[in-house]
Amino acid sequence: ANRHSIMGWQDAIATWHEIPRGKLARAIWLDPAVHPSIFSVGVACVLAGFAIVHHHTGHTDVAWSKRVREDPNHQGGTDRRMRIHNHHLGGPAVCQRPMRAFPFFEFTPKREIIARHRTD
Repeated sequence: ANRHSIMGWQDAIATWHEIPRGKLARAIWLDPAVHPSIFSVGVACVLAGFAIVHHHTGHTDVAWSKRVREDPNHQGGTDRRMRIHNHHLGGPAVCQRPMRAFPFFEFTPKREIIARHRTD
């Protein structure tokens, strides 16, 4: 075989361009069909960031202030922190009504269980 008929990787890469001439990288990699996915991921990141900040600035077990950390009994702190701690994602109303996804899951609120077992 002729030595020049076998193309090595150096010869192949010499004329290869990752981004074709006259095109921008965003025109290749950012197809409009991907925009909804990018938007969904962006919204999810914003919501997750909000939840983390909300949790760490309002949770009763997280103390940012030195004055609060010096108090050995700082759990609770203020009414705002107690309200944030007791308000979980989905709202408190979701945790206070029965829910059933037959046959896999059944949730009974605590107050209904207490009322069922009450003897007075």
